[in-house]
Amino acid sequence: MKLLVRSLCLFLLLCATRNVIAQSGVLNPNDNVVVYNSATPPSQPAFGQVGKWVKTTRMNWNTTSFKAYIYKGMAFRLKFPKSYQHGVADGKTYPVMIFFHGVGEKGSIYDNEFQLYHGGQVHSNGVDNGNFDGFLLYPQNVGGFFGAAQYDFIKELIENFMVPQVKVDLNRVIIDGLSGGGTASWDMLFRHPKLIGASYPISAASVAYADRLSTAQYIPIWHFQGGLDNSPHPNTSKVIVDRAAAIGANYRYSLYPDQGHGCWYSAWAEPDFYPSLNRVHKANPHPLFGRTEFCPTDPINVKMGVTAGFDGYEWRKNGIVISGATTNEITVTTVGKYDCRIRRGTVWSIYSPIPVDIKIKAATVSPAIT
Repeated sequence: MKLLVRSLCLFLLLCATRNVIAQSGVLNPNDNVVVYNSATPPSQPAFGQVGKWVKTTRMNWNTTSFKAYIYKGMAFRLKFPKSYQHGVADGKTYPVMIFFHGVGEKGSIYDNEFQLYHGGQVHSNGVDNGNFDGFLLYPQNVGGFFGAAQYDFIKELIENFMVPQVKVDLNRVIIDGLSGGGTASWDMLFRHPKLIGASYPISAASVAYADRLSTAQYIPIWHFQGGLDNSPHPNTSKVIVDRAAAIGANYRYSLYPDQGHGCWYSAWAEPDFYPSLNRVHKANPHPLFGRTEFCPTDPINVKMGVTAGFDGYEWRKNGIVISGATTNEITVTTVGKYDCRIRRGTVWSIYSPIPVDIKIKAATVSPAIT
């Protein structure tokens, strides 16, 4: 009997140890940032594993809060949220903002710092000041442009490492980028629409994006354009603007008439920039064309939805499950608060943090005539 008990205890201990090992990983907010030394170059980890990496000092500010790593030959920097506690099972999860740099900020795998040139300090301060309690993920490419391989690497990095190891919320993945990195923000959105919770492309547009916009019509997009920019020209962005309006997409456009290509600091200074990041969630529905208020005599007919392609959907009205509403879209004809949840495999998300509230407009009170 004692032998049986001891064997059982040993088995449970081994299972617990295996679980700890499975959940532990390389990513750690206490990591030191090592400066590259060409005399002793580091070795990359096994392909498919994340490794601690190096950086070459390029900035005139302290970047050590951005830890240095590499995955499948893609060097990246990672800043942890302000309230993050490593190895503590506190039930918290955090959003992540992925930033795609422009063509001019490319670098060798040993650079791993120049991608912070535009916006790195701004967003670092945003995290430190409590405006965005999330991760900042800054990959760097070596050729100037990001492509499908990097988008897939980032998806793997988030799903296979950051979600199970450092408490990233898979429903709050955000992408931002400028110029060539703005192009990457569009491209990754269309390549991985189930992953991306919102996209913030800056100084990047193509008529081709307008043609593909319907595949991302429920995903928040905030698009920024300089009025004096010739690449892209505002007329190109106007094609996207018109297409978004025609399909009722979850799309927002900011034009800076007196600025050229480098309008990104104005974008990041928008009063709603960080609040909008904090509202992102894949289970938040979008009502097509944005109308949620109706006059008492108006017929109500609102189509709303979330991203297609998940394994399950469940919709509620005023907290009560709607029978048969099991797809990514519903059409509603009565007032009420509508929310939903989505399922990946067997795992359900929470219900929409921000429901759609269909309501009757309050009566207009005429001012007293004196």
